[in-house]
Amino acid sequence: MEKSGDACIPKYRFGGDLLPGDIIFSTVENSSISRTIRTATNSGFSHAAIYRGEMNVLEAIGVGVTNYSIMRRGIHDKKHIRVQRLEPKLREKYAGNALVAAERYRGHGYWTAGAIKSVIGNKTPDVSGRMFCSYFIAQVFEDAGLRICPTKEPTNVTPQILLSSPHLYDVTEDVIAPIPSGLEGAFESIDCEQAESPVHKLLGIERAIVKEASVVLRARDLREPKNLDDLFAIVVAESLTENQDNIDFAISEILEKHRFTEIDIIAVRNIPSETGQFPVEPEVMPLPNLKATIGVHHELLKKLSIRLHDHSEELEAVKMIKAKLDNPPIILDLWQERTRNRHNILGAQISELRELMTELEELAVKRENDG
Repeated sequence: MEKSGDACIPKYRFGGDLLPGDIIFSTVENSSISRTIRTATNSGFSHAAIYRGEMNVLEAIGVGVTNYSIMRRGIHDKKHIRVQRLEPKLREKYAGNALVAAERYRGHGYWTAGAIKSVIGNKTPDVSGRMFCSYFIAQVFEDAGLRICPTKEPTNVTPQILLSSPHLYDVTEDVIAPIPSGLEGAFESIDCEQAESPVHKLLGIERAIVKEASVVLRARDLREPKNLDDLFAIVVAESLTENQDNIDFAISEILEKHRFTEIDIIAVRNIPSETGQFPVEPEVMPLPNLKATIGVHHELLKKLSIRLHDHSEELEAVKMIKAKLDNPPIILDLWQERTRNRHNILGAQISELRELMTELEELAVKRENDG
């Protein structure tokens, strides 16, 4: 869908009143895929995601079960969004455990056929663990001990059935707010078609690696990996057997083919340009908007710093595993190189972000002092 005039300019944003476990329903009005799902399920919505906190949601989409940030996601038309919340007592009892369960499904594939057949009923879950959006959400609550749609198995829960759950109530007006004038360009409309994000490109590459590696492992009577982390766990375990060299070489070839050590650049390379571009120059931005921009960048810095710490821990973990193995597999070297590249790139971007924030904060102080 082409953006013309103000057709897709975001007018609203998600606010701080979202609670972990909230379910965000959405649709893209002019998308043929969304329209097909809405028609088949007799619903105004074609997708559902679960809010996990810190402006992040978990969802099952084409690249599989993944996480994405809604910090810069706006809403063009409120009719395309609905946010539902568990009743207070149920939320207190089940929401936390549902989110723990949701994390376990990260990296699972997307079940297109299941999404289509959910209208008439899936007899069993997918054998390889794939999921679609509303099934994923119903399943994580099922794992937590709550059948969120009492008359339906999770595999047969469509977005419309989930929306109609007797355990949910509408909090949409409480959790979205108008975007301050002049900041619209800092957001992308969730209800308009967008180009594939860098993170989703990365996930697509990772899924391609897992798919090709599965063929190799299956030929050697080994189980298929659920995700990239699982693939490494299988190969490292095999490093203790006589199959090590054969499997390690074959999997390493696949990783090198997909430039595994470099793929994280795709996911992180756009952070500096995003943080350094503003719809209005900071010098002429209204002071409240400038402060709001600084606040957004503070949250982004906090998230990136946590991620950087995670990468540091991951480097140490790989180093420890290599030290304990007499003949460490090649893939551990590739994993180490990938993590080191990711750590270095992210560290440089955090430094750039800090410099930018210092400039913005100094400008805000000057503007306040000047009256």
